[in-house]
Amino acid sequence: MGSKDKLTDKMIWADESYEQATDFATILYRAASLYSERIYLRPIEPDIEPITFEALQKFAQGFEVFLTQNGVGEGDSCAVISHNSTLLVLQFLASLATGRTFVPINPNSSVNEINFILEDSKPKALIY
Repeated sequence: MGSKDKLTDKMIWADESYEQATDFATILYRAASLYSERIYLRPIEPDIEPITFEALQKFAQGFEVFLTQNGVGEGDSCAVISHNSTLLVLQFLASLATGRTFVPINPNSSVNEINFILEDSKPKALIY
């Protein structure tokens, strides 16, 4: 894509909506409404289809329901012990979009390191 082909902020957002894009949720929902089938993420895992803006929005909505049902409200922390993966990226983005704090934990960390992170961040839930 040459520099001439790059989208500018003005091409994506009308002036009034650009000023209102103050958080990731607003940006995600606006992008999903404008570019629902456009690819947002190409997973490194060969068995996972590309993730569209619409799919990311739907994942965020479902993740919000999951977190809420498990006691993680807006502003709360949720820790995730996971290797790098597309799912981890989706959980991170969904956390941002739903107002939760994402606490990633490397599964190769020592027990002491994991305990320190959990004590320090005080997450409402731990996903592993």
